[in-house]
Amino acid sequence: MSQENIAILILFIVHLVIGIIVLRTIVLYLIRASKYGGMPPSSESREKMKFVSPFSEDEVIEMLKSHNTNDIFEYEFKKESDSVYILLIKGIDTFNFYCEGKVNYKVVINSESANTVLWLVLAEGDNKKAIERYGWELKGFMEKKIKAVREK
Repeated sequence: MSQENIAILILFIVHLVIGIIVLRTIVLYLIRASKYGGMPPSSESREKMKFVSPFSEDEVIEMLKSHNTNDIFEYEFKKESDSVYILLIKGIDTFNFYCEGKVNYKVVINSESANTVLWLVLAEGDNKKAIERYGWELKGFMEKKIKAVREK
């Protein structure tokens, strides 16, 4: 093989690898979008978000403290004071390369009749893209994790 053929082969392999990475990113993104209904709109992330769960307050706390292998977020859930908790989202499990940054929410948990109400208040975030992306993913995460419905 000549040097020219080797150079062309190496260039082809580099382009193939880049193409596979881009295609994988697009496919994973479309899977997430179809699972939770469309592309992430920026309106999903707000300063305050209210979720209502049918579980008791203790059950909600235990569910959020326990990590499952299929949780989308890499996160910490810890107690700050009596009914206030901290939800620190460190990244999206399969999308670390897509959206980097940490977002910190204060979670206020109250029992209302048979339901538990969670108020998530944005405390801080590394960047706007992470805040919007995690806010959008948070809706699906809460639905799956504690069967909570988001109220506007």
